[in-house]
Amino acid sequence: MLFDAATRSETTIRSEVLNYLGSAYEYTLGTWRFRWDEDPDTRHHFTEMVSWEQMISESYWNRAPSVVPLLGADHDEAVRGSAVYLLSRIKESGPELVPTLQHMYDEQVGEPLRIDIIEGVANLTFTQRPARASDLQWLHEKLNDSSPAIRLGTALSLMAREGQEKEAGHEDDGRSPLKQIALDARAEGEHALRQTAWLANKSTDWALERTADQNAESGGTGV
Repeated sequence: MLFDAATRSETTIRSEVLNYLGSAYEYTLGTWRFRWDEDPDTRHHFTEMVSWEQMISESYWNRAPSVVPLLGADHDEAVRGSAVYLLSRIKESGPELVPTLQHMYDEQVGEPLRIDIIEGVANLTFTQRPARASDLQWLHEKLNDSSPAIRLGTALSLMAREGQEKEAGHEDDGRSPLKQIALDARAEGEHALRQTAWLANKSTDWALERTADQNAESGGTGV
């Protein structure tokens, strides 16, 4: 029902519905799915719950194609950003979504949508094994963007996945630490950041303290 509402043009709160669906997957459904995948020795403790959660998760995967059209330029940027957030949280969206998001970034779009795209690409990049070097490079290029908002959003997205970056073979290249980049850009970039879908109902301070472990536990990455 919620997916149907989110994809109908007459629904006036589509972005809010998409954000809700994305948050539900990230904080609940994703958590159970990753525990099931990664900790098989404890499955017997919550098999019934996991079975229920997996059934719901499968409905997400089955309905994801209906959300893809909302990425299109004929929709307003709030809806597009929320669609990016939801789709990039669904692990099975796969690598084919990353080029789509990167092409969106190159359109004449606002900074909040671009920050949502960066977070989406970061999340999808680190759900893939191995991570694509070209996607890592694309993300790191945004740390040098002229826009403080883009630098802030990129630093926050990469900070949450620093440990995974090392696993993927991307070593520190001598640049300033990611947190320092974020702090330096915060004053000028925070206004745009606060308009993003991925940070809805959260704070910049929360994003600054987000770690890879917290991100994985919340279902934010598919590691």
